[in-house]
Amino acid sequence: IRLTLPIRRLTQSYSIPNIKQKVFYYLATASDDIDELKQSTESLDHRLNQLKSNSFNYYYDNFEDATHYSLAARGIPNALEKIFSVYRPISQKEFAEILMKPEISPYQYLLDKYKVIENLFETKDNIRITDFLAVGAASEKKKDWESLLQIGALAQKQYPGKVIGHYFVGRYYEEIGNHRKAIRTFQNGYSKEDVDYITENLLLDRANKIKSEFGY
Repeated sequence: IRLTLPIRRLTQSYSIPNIKQKVFYYLATASDDIDELKQSTESLDHRLNQLKSNSFNYYYDNFEDATHYSLAARGIPNALEKIFSVYRPISQKEFAEILMKPEISPYQYLLDKYKVIENLFETKDNIRITDFLAVGAASEKKKDWESLLQIGALAQKQYPGKVIGHYFVGRYYEEIGNHRKAIRTFQNGYSKEDVDYITENLLLDRANKIKSEFGY
């Protein structure tokens, strides 16, 4: 099962690691597949596994107790589930294995994720609150304060009535030592709607803590 572009076209037209456009490629075989087809599929999988590309999204399955004729019934749903997984909210696995990588900017990852969603599904919705929370948490854990500022500014733009953007921007100013601006930013979020653990009381507590510590 090979969904999307045939691999021969990909390799003949350009080098896979240099692909700019997002490509999803799914390959599958089975324990009881036709020997010749199984061998060629496994050989192709070995070659594709060695490629490194952020644009070429490769998935492979080798189903146990499936034949050449039952393979499609199992592979097609798997392929669709994996290809459409980009539309799902950021998962714990995605958070741990991708967002927490030192070289990954949480803010840029968020933009790229929603750009792919826009291109694939022709929809341009606001970023989910849960995804803002995920990339914000990753930025705080990694001490990536510039990313946190950008995430907060985007959250303020998309959700002006909620506290989430003010919290992230306030945390940025707090961490870079601009305490007066951090206090003002937290205070500006007092009358806005709570989001998960980010509440009006949390903003109030952080502002009061800064005032107490630095004598404002």
